[in-house]
Amino acid sequence: MKKRRFFSLMVIAVTSLTLAIGLSLSTPPPVVAQSNTKLLVSAAASLKDVMAAIKTVYQQSKPNIYISYNFGASGAL
Repeated sequence: MKKRRFFSLMVIAVTSLTLAIGLSLSTPPPVVAQSNTKLLVSAAASLKDVMAAIKTVYQQSKPNIYISYNFGASGAL
C-alpha cells in the first residue's frame, strides 16, 4: 500500500513539474510598442480628471505612446 501511494505521489509531482516547465517555456515575449504608437481610450465622462492624471504619468514612462480619449456616457460607449 505504501509503494502504491509513493508511486502516485511521484506521478503527481512529475506531472506538475512537467506542466510548470512547459507553461513557462510557452509564455510569449512581451510586446514592445513601436515608435509613435497611438492609443484611443474610451471612458465614462466622470473619469475625465483621473484619466488626465494617468495620461501624464504614463507618457512620462512611455514617451513614444500617444494617448487620446473618447469620453461619453457609460451606456453610449
